[in-house]
Amino acid sequence: ALRHESCTGKIVCPGRDRHGRSVIVFDNSVQNTKDHVGQVRLLAYSLEFALRQCAPHSDKICLVVKLNNFSLLNNPSWAVTKETIRMLGNCYPETLGLCVVYRPPQV
Repeated sequence: ALRHESCTGKIVCPGRDRHGRSVIVFDNSVQNTKDHVGQVRLLAYSLEFALRQCAPHSDKICLVVKLNNFSLLNNPSWAVTKETIRMLGNCYPETLGLCVVYRPPQV
């Protein structure tokens, strides 16, 4: 399930920022499934992987949310969005060091 969810690169961990925080990139434009459970599993796996990749002095992550190709057709479902917020707040409450929203849609 993880292989199928991750094959498009919708969540990648390309390395660390200059402060030693692991970087996680969310790219909703390459959403490839509607499987709620698989998407949340990939998120949990990616967060755990990123935390293990942090520099020894750091326990924070840098989250980059790419919205440059955002569309109502390729965004995650509301259930996945709520579960993502719940997971980040309850399971990883103090791990967010920086969040960058890249090219948000104009209103």
